[in-house]
Amino acid sequence: MNWKKQIVLAGLGMHAASAYCINGADMTGYGTASLAMGGTSIANPQDTLVGSSNPAGMAFLGNLIDIDAALFAGNSSATYLLPSNAIRQSIMTVVPNFGVHYRFSPQWTFGISASAGGAGVNYDTAAFPIEDAPHAESSLGWARLVHSLTYQPVDNFALGVGLVLGYQRFESNGSILPGPTGSPVLLPSHGLSQALGLGASVGVMWKVSELLSLGAQYQSKTHMGRLQGYKDDLLSSIDGHIDLPESFGIGVALHPLPKLTLAADWEQIRWGRSGGFATLFGWKNQNVFRAGASYDMTPSLTMRAGISHASEVVPSDAVARNVYTPGINTLALTVGAAYNWRGIGKLSFAYEYDPRKTLIGTGVSTGSSISGHVQAFVVGYQRKF
Repeated sequence: MNWKKQIVLAGLGMHAASAYCINGADMTGYGTASLAMGGTSIANPQDTLVGSSNPAGMAFLGNLIDIDAALFAGNSSATYLLPSNAIRQSIMTVVPNFGVHYRFSPQWTFGISASAGGAGVNYDTAAFPIEDAPHAESSLGWARLVHSLTYQPVDNFALGVGLVLGYQRFESNGSILPGPTGSPVLLPSHGLSQALGLGASVGVMWKVSELLSLGAQYQSKTHMGRLQGYKDDLLSSIDGHIDLPESFGIGVALHPLPKLTLAADWEQIRWGRSGGFATLFGWKNQNVFRAGASYDMTPSLTMRAGISHASEVVPSDAVARNVYTPGINTLALTVGAAYNWRGIGKLSFAYEYDPRKTLIGTGVSTGSSISGHVQAFVVGYQRKF
């Protein structure tokens, strides 16, 4: 591995932790302000993380820098292969995100948005009681670094394109899967494996009037490299590639009062067309609906709230395949606030609550089940320059 690749891996790896999220393995929203409003952002840019959702939204920001940190706390339980084989875990992880945006001419801007996602487990026992089996641990994390270029031919309309640099890390220990005869088999661990990838995004945003804004976005599949080691056994069916899925969506934002903003997004995440997630975990394409509101209590204080609901990504006959990646939550309730200190910057926070959800396996997954609950606490700092 050359020194340039080492630097890229180290930098992206700083924020590519396993985040336990509701949209399969994507976060509810990127950026503290967006997450506090249920993840709405396609037509409602509030910070430089919007480039991860709609690159065109960057054009409606000033020269800004954002730094966020999200603390995810979750627990899950499962039965694996047999109803009597109960396993449990609780996990906590911190995921930093950041973004920067600069207008270098009256019509052109450039920005970078770094966001992360993932899924994983850290069970307190072996996944199945076979001899010499260690505690079951699995971690799949990734980061997308979106480089957004926007063109604004008129003040109320913008086009944006993004170059997506992907980073992925995977590690598994104690993976026990049914073997050729149906008996559980312990697979070897290959330690931490990493991969880089490339993708692209495009978006449009139109401020129709002072009352209404519209937006649309498309993000291609991020084609990832092979996860060495695991490509020969655990990931052999996909040749070691876990590509990040393509997505597309539309958004609307309303400003019925000068201090009030209402926003809504619809997005489809095409897990079912990403070979890794479809083949390994049986995931389906997912429709995500988001809605949120913000209200300026004072010139310095803003309050926010939102909701996000997603369709099921894990079919009941694939529950056993998802015991190691329990991204089953489909509902998120969010609140947040921001305070702008003159001369210092804007400090924001958000809280996300995902109610406990349970899936019971059917068909080949009979005897397996997953139950999970997630909370997230996010703080963010934004400063103009």
